[in-house]
Amino acid sequence: MRNWLKKKTSPGKAMAAAVLLLSVLSPTAALAADSAFIQEIGDRYAQLELKERQRYEETLAQSTRDYETLRDAAAAQQKLLEQLLADDLSYLTGLFQADVKQLETQVGSDYASKNKLQEYRRQADPSYSTGLMWAYKTASDKSYSTSAHWSFAKQIDPAYSTSAMWTYKNEVNPSYSTSTMWHYKNTVNPSYSTSTMWKLRNEANPAYSTGTMWSYKQGNLSRTEAARRMDTILTDGQASLQKTYDETVKKLTDVRKDTLARVTETRDKAVATILERRAKAVEGLQEKRERDFGGRLTIRPLQVELGPLDRYGIEVIIDGERQSFEQPPVKIEGNTMVPMRAIFERLGAEVKWNNEERSVTAVKGGTAIYLAIDSRNATVNGKPVELVIAAQLVDSNTMVPIRFVSEALEAKVDWIDATQTVVITTKP
Repeated sequence: MRNWLKKKTSPGKAMAAAVLLLSVLSPTAALAADSAFIQEIGDRYAQLELKERQRYEETLAQSTRDYETLRDAAAAQQKLLEQLLADDLSYLTGLFQADVKQLETQVGSDYASKNKLQEYRRQADPSYSTGLMWAYKTASDKSYSTSAHWSFAKQIDPAYSTSAMWTYKNEVNPSYSTSTMWHYKNTVNPSYSTSTMWKLRNEANPAYSTGTMWSYKQGNLSRTEAARRMDTILTDGQASLQKTYDETVKKLTDVRKDTLARVTETRDKAVATILERRAKAVEGLQEKRERDFGGRLTIRPLQVELGPLDRYGIEVIIDGERQSFEQPPVKIEGNTMVPMRAIFERLGAEVKWNNEERSVTAVKGGTAIYLAIDSRNATVNGKPVELVIAAQLVDSNTMVPIRFVSEALEAKVDWIDATQTVVITTKP
């Protein structure tokens, strides 16, 4: 037996020798502990990344819905305004044309009176440049550059550069460079160089040179020191990500408020200008008629009731499912109007449009419904049903009052005013 085996060894040296011997005989023991710790840190990072990615996706979905709701509400109001103005211009034009025609008989062949009538006709003609009705028509025309209606239509157009809606759309678009959602997306993206998540991933990655876990794997850091550093890094990183999230939500809230304020201000100014032009045109024509021919016409007023945009987005829920329509519901003369085809087809009816009659026929099982545009009279299986307001076309979509859905298809219809929601429940 060799002498070094007989030499007496101190307890401390014996322990060191045992550890050395264990590591020689079982080289994977220390490595197993390292792998478990490395895996633990990797799992903590992975959980953080997943949580932040899910929060980003939820934020993107919510901000997109908020944008689309405001965009659609503004578009619905603009379409309603356009329809109201078109109908009113048609009404006034027809009224004054009929008046001119009957005045022709009254005037007869008197030369001076005929000249006055000719001037009255011109001022009442919306196509006569510089005329009173022309001024009202141009202010009402969204296609007439710089008009009041044009300003409103452009302010809510997401494709019109510098408009309020264009700015809002870009801020919620993660693909638009420098936008709020673009910054947020990159912050939580581990593949985006220099981002917070990129730095956290590298610190937790044992294969990333100079990272904390790489230093630990190389033996440059003890497990205790590596754990301490990673705790600090992940805690600080999470705090930084929370700050980014909070800032993102605030910016998105602010841009929505700003958009709402800008659009509302532009809309209200447009409506005020249009109504002022109408009042000036009507009063000017009334004064001229009274002065030259005696008497005034009875003219109905134009009422433009556009509610708050942040409450204008009318939602429809059918049997518990929230619906999305190409043409959203609108309010006309205080009545909630819904797209007939979209809702009736959703409820199982077959809908057909008759272009010559400008009428709609819907059939579901043994129930046949018929109605015509601009008429309050409909039929259900041949029996007359009177609508509270006539069916109307809005952007080529037939709109009917919500109660007609109940009357026609025997569905339960509720209106929740607080949330501007139509709830339709089909009967079994």
